[in-house]
Amino acid sequence: MKVVTVIGVTALVLAGCVQTPNPAVNAVYNGVGGAAVGAAIGCVITAPVGCLPGAALGAAAGGGAGAVVGVAATPGVYMYPPTYVPAPAPNWGYPPPAPNWSYPPAPNWSYPPPVTPYTPNENYQ
Repeated sequence: MKVVTVIGVTALVLAGCVQTPNPAVNAVYNGVGGAAVGAAIGCVITAPVGCLPGAALGAAAGGGAGAVVGVAATPGVYMYPPTYVPAPAPNWGYPPPAPNWSYPPAPNWSYPPPVTPYTPNENYQ
């Protein structure tokens, strides 16, 4: 029954742990949650010889670890991306093309036919 009670209290304490932008609040919440988890694990491990020593050591280790993790896991301040403003069109100094502009006609010639590859004469010495 002790183990079930400790696990239930641990679950309730961990349910209250939330991440906030404040590192001090996160250290306290996660430290308390870590201490509860450490006490529960220590109590379960040392149950044959007595719950108190394991719970005390587990609470100390879990509380410290939870506080450190709570500070380290503090979310940073979210920076919103700047609003997009398109750049103005560049002025290159050229007049715009005429509205009915088109490419010139294709040239009236073609490429020469391919050259046959050189084959050495077998009778040539």
